[in-house]
Amino acid sequence: ACARPIVTTNMPGCRDLVRSNKNGLLVNPRDPDDLACALKTLVLDKVRCCQMGIESRRIAQKKYSIEMVISSTLEIYRELLN
Repeated sequence: ACARPIVTTNMPGCRDLVRSNKNGLLVNPRDPDDLACALKTLVLDKVRCCQMGIESRRIAQKKYSIEMVISSTLEIYRELLN
């Protein structure tokens, strides 16, 4: 939501929000060299970093707006009550 690119591990839960090379970079778990390389890529390419950040913001607004979260939560409650 802060219009920043995401660097996260390629693990369930972490990778769910990242579209690799679109709004962030996925790195191998427990691989500090891979993490350093990903961070270096973003630091050295300000344009790419900015573009990924804009895409992250777009995805957050589309999939995780307060209206969407409330609607999804209420739907779960309705299902549980039935």
